[in-house]
Amino acid sequence: MRENGRSMVEMLGVLAIIGVLSVGAISGYSKAMTKYKLNKQAEQYSQLFAATVSVLSENNFSSSDGMHISKVLEKMNLVPAGLIENKWNDAMGNWIERFSKLQYYIHYTSQKAGEHIDIASITSCVNIFEIMKNYAALSVFSDTTIFGGYHITLVSDKRCSKNSKCLSKYSTKDFYTICEEAYELYRSGSSTEFVQTVNFTTG
Repeated sequence: MRENGRSMVEMLGVLAIIGVLSVGAISGYSKAMTKYKLNKQAEQYSQLFAATVSVLSENNFSSSDGMHISKVLEKMNLVPAGLIENKWNDAMGNWIERFSKLQYYIHYTSQKAGEHIDIASITSCVNIFEIMKNYAALSVFSDTTIFGGYHITLVSDKRCSKNSKCLSKYSTKDFYTICEEAYELYRSGSSTEFVQTVNFTTG
């Protein structure tokens, strides 16, 4: 005759199953949140760079007054609200330094030197290259550079030459290779910081 209730072995089995399911649920949630943040980040940069290009193309900015282009965008309510609210940290937590009037420096603060390479950070790096590729033919876009264990500058189609490959000629695979190689050198300790810059010009 079977006794009422559950044996200890059965209870441990149930707990083990619950534990496995919980780990799977947490992992799935984490991946979903990372994907959401990456999409949000791409949206933020798309809006920011589009607004910058628009203002520069319409000659609504003078580099002689010492003001960074972002200040003009703020006055015109063209900056994604999330950036201002978070003191110019993007959805992935990276700091956007507004530098030298027409430059944005993106500091990958979530990725520390010596740590395992974060795939999300590599994707962020690729996302920005992909966004700027859309503006490669415009005169108000200058170049985008990546600094890690080494640096490489991808120039606009207006500024490329026989010795410098045009940004529009790079593929998504090329972007991944560049970002992964730079991160690997950064991770190994060859550099203390990983930064990606986007540089504009008044034409």
